[in-house]
Amino acid sequence: MVRYLPAKIFICLALTLCQTSESSPDLLDKWLAHQAKIEHWHADVVQIRHIKNLTRPLRQEGELWFIKPNRFRWQLGTPVRTLAVRNAEQLVIAYPKLKQAEKYPFANITDPAMRQILLLLEVGFPSDAKQFRQQYTLLNSEPLTPAADNPVIEFQLQPAAVLARKLLDKVSLEVDTSSMQLKATHLYFGDGSVLTNEFHNAQYNVPFPKEKLDIDLSGYSITEPLSGGK
Repeated sequence: MVRYLPAKIFICLALTLCQTSESSPDLLDKWLAHQAKIEHWHADVVQIRHIKNLTRPLRQEGELWFIKPNRFRWQLGTPVRTLAVRNAEQLVIAYPKLKQAEKYPFANITDPAMRQILLLLEVGFPSDAKQFRQQYTLLNSEPLTPAADNPVIEFQLQPAAVLARKLLDKVSLEVDTSSMQLKATHLYFGDGSVLTNEFHNAQYNVPFPKEKLDIDLSGYSITEPLSGGK
């Protein structure tokens, strides 16, 4: 069933060890504890896609809203060109300019590989440290900035599930270790492409506009790829 999953689903996908006495696992645990406290989160996002055989990467700006445990809204482009919303029942990816949308009802997802893939969409917002460590293996960490500056560390992770690794080789998370703020995520796919999301102007636990989890699909052509296009 994985073959039916379009690469564009990872548009909603939504994270460097400086001179410090703390080990990489300790710093990762601190970040996981910080993320577990987040109820609502909003940030501007710059999404960059590096695709093999393309000289220049594809770049789009947008916004991301997140509500615990796993609800979110990604929108890219001005005006919005791509919109991805996850609520309690399904993931919806819409293309307002084309008046087209795709629905992924969770009740239809029985394939274990597909379930693993959907978990990758939440890599930047874990609410349970134990579950996160079951899903990812910490491979390495590298410093991205000097310790005298805002110390940013890059955690390099590998999906623990073999089925997930068939699609995604590695994930890296950039975290400011002074504030534990998520700065960027990088997803490295098996075909050599890389999807980067850079986050700016993040706001924590601000009032969440619940209407952001709704999409008016009136007039849209709607498909369900996991149901044979029905």
